[in-house]
Amino acid sequence: MPTFGAQAKAYNGRAESIIGRAELPVQVAGVTHTLNVALVNSMDDECLLGADFYRTFNAIVHPRENLLQIEGASERVALEAVTSGKSSRICSLQIGLSEVTELQREEIRQLVDRILPTGEVPVGCTSWAEHRIIVDESQRPVKQRYYPVSKKLEEDMHSQVRELLAAGHIRRSSSEWSSPVVMVRKANGSYRLCIDYRKLNAVTKVSAYPIPNMDIILRKLQSAKFITTLDLSAAFHQVPMSAGSEKYTAFTVPGLGLFEWTRMPYGVAGGPATFQELADKIIGPEMEPVAFAYIDDIINYRDSDIRRALEVVGARVEADKPGGAYYKSR
Repeated sequence: MPTFGAQAKAYNGRAESIIGRAELPVQVAGVTHTLNVALVNSMDDECLLGADFYRTFNAIVHPRENLLQIEGASERVALEAVTSGKSSRICSLQIGLSEVTELQREEIRQLVDRILPTGEVPVGCTSWAEHRIIVDESQRPVKQRYYPVSKKLEEDMHSQVRELLAAGHIRRSSSEWSSPVVMVRKANGSYRLCIDYRKLNAVTKVSAYPIPNMDIILRKLQSAKFITTLDLSAAFHQVPMSAGSEKYTAFTVPGLGLFEWTRMPYGVAGGPATFQELADKIIGPEMEPVAFAYIDDIINYRDSDIRRALEVVGARVEADKPGGAYYKSR
């Protein structure tokens, strides 16, 4: 089957145009399945089997043992770690995205400068959604003590709590509920204040609002030439808590006392569903044919016209401002 516009690209930068596709039998550990593969004129490098392989073979990776388990295979397959010295031999399949010209880059820069705030991005508060926590009335309040931390981490924790308090995202609480703070180390070495809501989540009734299927998202992107993404700034904190639900979010801070969220915190059960529902409202009928949302990411794709893609993105950002939604550039 002929195909055009996509490339098979090695990590060393060399690329080959894909001239077609074929259904080929692939055997691993004695198990054979048919995979849809890309055809190129010539490529000596090895290729990386991706998500389609794992789905077709129902393969499971056991990272601690470096073993791959294939459904129906009599034994597991040993995995070989790829070091930086071997990375040039690995290839990836790149969907048919077009290169952005310098003129198009300038158009993008102008759009970003026009529609996105400069400097510190404000955290809005939407009027289109609110997060509600529903707990059985017979449930006794979950009350946990704080986790002890070092003096340095406690100072960092206090600093972040004061910032959230000043921003109005949290307030002092007298709730019967309490969950402990966990300081999570980020990639840059700093720490993020998180709340351990596992015990609260265990007694929370969760909305059945659906989260999009990633396979469907990837299939939609196969024909894309241009992809733009909108990322909401401090996404969950743009959603207010429903009146009466704030008490369930209460958390203990050593040395400062008890606080509760006025905005939706990360880590609560049902949070992603609440935000997905908001994101689907943000998309609206005018974007549905060429855009979709996955929780706090809004993706707009086009098969040809980048100007139209930029126009839709700009219109969407401007339309969302009255609802309190703020975006940041990527």
